[in-house]
Amino acid sequence: MFSGKTEELIRRLKRAKIANQRVEIFKPKVDTRYDEAKVVSHDANYILSTPIEHSRRLLELTDGVNVIGVDEAQFFDEDLPEVCQMLALRGLRTIGVRLPRHFESGLTVAKWLQARPEVTRVLHPALPDDPGHELWKRDFTGASGLFGFVINTEDRKKISAMMDDWKLYGMGSSWGGYESLLIPAWPAENRTVTDWQTDGQLLRIHVGLEDPEDLIADLEAGFDRLNAA
Repeated sequence: MFSGKTEELIRRLKRAKIANQRVEIFKPKVDTRYDEAKVVSHDANYILSTPIEHSRRLLELTDGVNVIGVDEAQFFDEDLPEVCQMLALRGLRTIGVRLPRHFESGLTVAKWLQARPEVTRVLHPALPDDPGHELWKRDFTGASGLFGFVINTEDRKKISAMMDDWKLYGMGSSWGGYESLLIPAWPAENRTVTDWQTDGQLLRIHVGLEDPEDLIADLEAGFDRLNAA
């Protein structure tokens, strides 16, 4: 019965690819109903996949992969649950070890952004002029690499030029990964308790484990693209 599962799987995998994640998609080799190599939804949307005969092939074909998609799991062998558990354990990320680096690099980038003429506001609680700084000092000993900053334009053409051709930043939201990510955000559309009343475009940034000087150089090139558009 159609319930949209494959459509949702394709949507999530495509979003992961947009965010510069390394994505691999697999389907059972016996499932050739729509296509031998494509995962196809009822709406005829599709994504290329690798057909495999046995679920343990997933362990051999996913080294270094960030996101794994498996379609029509019911057609796989009984080893699939154990294989998924092994993949999950193999993919655990050492966030406790990484957080101090995220904090240090994120604060370096945040301070650099404060000095940019295109930036009107940096939303990072560890900055002394942030409205939540005193609460942060009271309740926290550090922060992650996730914060926001506002630029002085909402011109879509300029913002698109800035976002196009990043060398290090992927476009996407962060779930605590090690990669640096950057994406426009529109909090006014989602706020329910307080209103978002800041002029300009908010950008949501996650500073990963790359060298902060390299990340700053990538941002500088992005601002050059913004100003030239």
